[in-house]
Amino acid sequence: MSEILEFDKRARVRGQASVWLTRLQEGLTASQQGELVAWLADDEAHQATLLELATIWDELEVLTELAPLFEGVNFPLAKRSIKRKTVASKLSWRPLALAASLLVVVTMGRYFLIDVPVSSDSVLASLKSDTSAIDDVPFEAEMLAKKPGVRLFRTEIGQQLELNLDDGSVATLNTDTQIAVSFSKQQRIIHLLHGEAHFKVFNDAARPLKVLVSGKSVQAVGTAFSVRKKNGTEIEVAVDHGLVTVYQLSSNSQKKSSPALKASLDAGDVLIIADEEPSLIEYDLEQMEDRLAWREGMIVINDETLDYVITEFGRYSEQKVLLADRKMGEIRVAGYFRLGDVDALLVALEKNFKIRSEYYQQNKTFVLSQIPQPTL
Repeated sequence: MSEILEFDKRARVRGQASVWLTRLQEGLTASQQGELVAWLADDEAHQATLLELATIWDELEVLTELAPLFEGVNFPLAKRSIKRKTVASKLSWRPLALAASLLVVVTMGRYFLIDVPVSSDSVLASLKSDTSAIDDVPFEAEMLAKKPGVRLFRTEIGQQLELNLDDGSVATLNTDTQIAVSFSKQQRIIHLLHGEAHFKVFNDAARPLKVLVSGKSVQAVGTAFSVRKKNGTEIEVAVDHGLVTVYQLSSNSQKKSSPALKASLDAGDVLIIADEEPSLIEYDLEQMEDRLAWREGMIVINDETLDYVITEFGRYSEQKVLLADRKMGEIRVAGYFRLGDVDALLVALEKNFKIRSEYYQQNKTFVLSQIPQPTL
């Protein structure tokens, strides 16, 4: 099995195991018990993955209760000794996937309390004063659409779309994304106009696939990678298989010679370019799986600030979340959620951090504040 197929299988199995462990916590029906027995018997990787997640979630008692379902069947999950897994990497501590869409774990960090009531009206006022730059995506898309052979594809907020391209490559568009595809006998070019997309590139050395974004060309042959365009000209390139090169495109004011090579990326590399200053992060296989969990309809939060979590959730939902106190944004959390499931996030925050929410229908906005704790 190739590395890329193995990568996809691992991500899919982890997602399935997360769903089964959540069902186990809630209680299985008779039909679900039969489905789970069949799923576990189908592949040893299913048992190993369920054991791994149960270990992390401290839900081994649930697996022990499953033993009676496997009379006469080899079921090692309830018998194996448990050894907790420690992952060392350049990104420090890595909490693995937690209960799907329901749990958030309190991680290392500071816990802030609000002693003085904060007016939610003042927080909502910031919605009207948002001065974020308006990009020129509609204009750029309109211009590209006029060129012969160019096809436009897009997703709305919260949508994902998988495209089988003419050359055999596969493009998966994340939320609020737009691309323009221009293939010919001589070249394969994709413009990433907005958002994030993952590409499994069919091997054609004579026609390297090029993804053009924010003045950069991300070029690959027979590989798999994702490109995300953030605000302004900041981009992220993450490689989960093969080799990818990133070039700076020459402008009209520059000489029309070949542009200088910006970076050469291997599997596990994530290149971030902001204001022309590149930085490189090296991920292991499981970390890359978490980063691309959106392809399985999930979002994995690994010891991130609440500010970061709110920003990520905002990509997948029309509902917005604001903090009544900016200090709350420094709280560090981890979790495993379904994309766009803001309600599950709010329930988890209230349960684990005593954070309450107030919803404003007109603005489709939740304002979060911490419940004052009684003084002793």
